[in-house]
Amino acid sequence: MRNLKLGIEVALHRKKSNAADVQIAARKAIAKILKPLSELALISGISISELNSILRQSAIRGVAAQQINEASRINISGIAAMTGISRSEISRTLKSSPRDFHTAAFSQTLTNTILTAWYSEPRFLTAARLPRDLKMYGNGSTFESLVKKYGRGIPTRAIFDELVRIGAIGMRESQEVFPKRSIAIGQRMAIRGISTIGAAVTELFNSILANGGHSAGSSFIKRITGTVVGSDAAPAIRVKSLANAQTILNRLQGALARNQEVAASDSKAIAKVSVTVIYTAQRKKGARLSPKRRRNFQRSNLI
Repeated sequence: MRNLKLGIEVALHRKKSNAADVQIAARKAIAKILKPLSELALISGISISELNSILRQSAIRGVAAQQINEASRINISGIAAMTGISRSEISRTLKSSPRDFHTAAFSQTLTNTILTAWYSEPRFLTAARLPRDLKMYGNGSTFESLVKKYGRGIPTRAIFDELVRIGAIGMRESQEVFPKRSIAIGQRMAIRGISTIGAAVTELFNSILANGGHSAGSSFIKRITGTVVGSDAAPAIRVKSLANAQTILNRLQGALARNQEVAASDSKAIAKVSVTVIYTAQRKKGARLSPKRRRNFQRSNLI
């Protein structure tokens, strides 16, 4: 009897250890995923507070969708138990439209708060209601006073450098600062590119999670990396990779079409097959172009 009890305790300890290991592995994986995700958010002008709201909303709708699929009804208390989110917030989320959520006003990034004030506060506007060119430092309507009011203690120069870096502001020869855009987003960001990222990553995640409890052969990821030397080599490899990828996809599409014709009368075993080819090229660390020297400003000749 004692041996049986000891065996049960060992088994329970192993299960607990396995569960803890899964959580640790999940935290590490999520941390890796969140690094590029947070970068995408920030260069798109989305604050971390807003990113947190998007996560909560997505979790609520995701669990609700699972409930409908499994039990054909939504259990708000069940969602609260799984997510730790209050039932009142869950109810508000489910009653609202996803479109309304994505277009709602959220807590802005610091840079966007400053730009919004520049484009809306009367003392920073011209008679035509356009944002004024501002002196860098000094009293009155200056860039320094704008940052002091909305910058939450961040130094004026730090805000200036960041807004210049992302291309949101510039400086004229008269050493007056002027805005280039009303929202601080990365210069490389485009709607089509962001939509492509969302669709591709969602499809990849859904596929991997769906096969999480099945055999390893249900899905796979193959990856190669290497270093390219020479300014003409990378474009040539990209063109060749694109042609080869398209050939592979065309052949697979043909095979799927033939399979559908043969198995049209058999609807017992149907599986959705998806193949995505992703090619990336990044400048290697240490091979960056020489940065521009930081321009120094003196208060004495800028007031």
